[in-house]
Amino acid sequence: MHPARAGDLDFDDARRTDRGRMRAMRSRRAIRAAVLLPAVATIAIAGVARAQSSASPSVPILALDWSAPPECPDAAHVKARVEQLVGHTHGDKTLAAEGRMTASKARYRVELRIGAGAPSRRTMTGSDCARLAEAAALIFALDIDPEALTRATTAQVEPEKAPAPGPRRPDGDSDDASDTLRERAPEKPDALVGPRRDRQAGPRHHGDEPGEPVEIGVAARLLFDQGSLPKATLGLGAAVEIARGLFFFDLGPSIYRRRFVGGPRSGSGGAYVELTTLNARGCARHTAPPFQVRACLGGELGREGTRGVGIAEPTASSALWGALSIGLEARAWERSRLSPSFGVGVGHPVVAPDVAIHGFGRLFEPPILFVRAHLGLEVRLF
Repeated sequence: MHPARAGDLDFDDARRTDRGRMRAMRSRRAIRAAVLLPAVATIAIAGVARAQSSASPSVPILALDWSAPPECPDAAHVKARVEQLVGHTHGDKTLAAEGRMTASKARYRVELRIGAGAPSRRTMTGSDCARLAEAAALIFALDIDPEALTRATTAQVEPEKAPAPGPRRPDGDSDDASDTLRERAPEKPDALVGPRRDRQAGPRHHGDEPGEPVEIGVAARLLFDQGSLPKATLGLGAAVEIARGLFFFDLGPSIYRRRFVGGPRSGSGGAYVELTTLNARGCARHTAPPFQVRACLGGELGREGTRGVGIAEPTASSALWGALSIGLEARAWERSRLSPSFGVGVGHPVVAPDVAIHGFGRLFEPPILFVRAHLGLEVRLF
């Protein structure tokens, strides 16, 4: 063995020192990686979440069709107020809404329709169109988000004393928009709202909301008939119409032009046959703007009259007529006070007399079914 040299000892010490430094550097790198990797992963996850959020569909919360006199708030004002009440401008679904404000004798009237298909309706009147517009915005906001009611009533009632309610009109409409705000602000909003639901999940129908107004109108009709009389004929009809929610009723008379049926003397002799009826119908209606479609079941009672001509002993007589019918009817521009309608139907005579001449025989016997069609003009009074 050779004795250790001083130079050898210095070299070994240097190598051990270098190894110690390398181990220290590796330890520091491992600590840095342990700290940085979770931060990098968090940033990456947040970026993916933001990308998914930006990729999700977002649509305006309100599609508003609004008309008002020039001195009243316009559609942009009402829409902005709704967005302010709800707290955002875009969401998963869009609420379709309409508002028609009219002025008469220093008072304003606004008719609201909310939802697509068969919309729910609300009517308000007042002397201040700005307050009516505010009430309409609150109703729209409530339909989008029931919690907007709590926020709106808190903002309006707490800063100042609520005004005294105005007088109520006999027709049931609110005399002032403030009544509407109070009526829709219970002590416990959850009791009114109930479980939250998606109001845009399906089509709306008449009758979805309580308190819908009764609509009354009149109609005039040009009639076509095949089967009730010996030959195809035209007629005229009129009706009074009453509707509320899903249901529609009308009642009115009809008169048909008389028709001739030939008999003896090579057809020169015979009889004129005429028909007058009183009709009643009940219908279920569905609105898909600008049309309203009705499915109807009806009945009629009337008088069928005959008058013989060109025979030895011409006489006149009358007998009871009764029938049941079903039909479909469509009304265009259903939002207008004046709008056209068209309908078709099939009926069955329940009580219908034959037409016969004594000594000659039967001239006409009503068929099992008759067909009717009409063109009408309907006027909505209120």
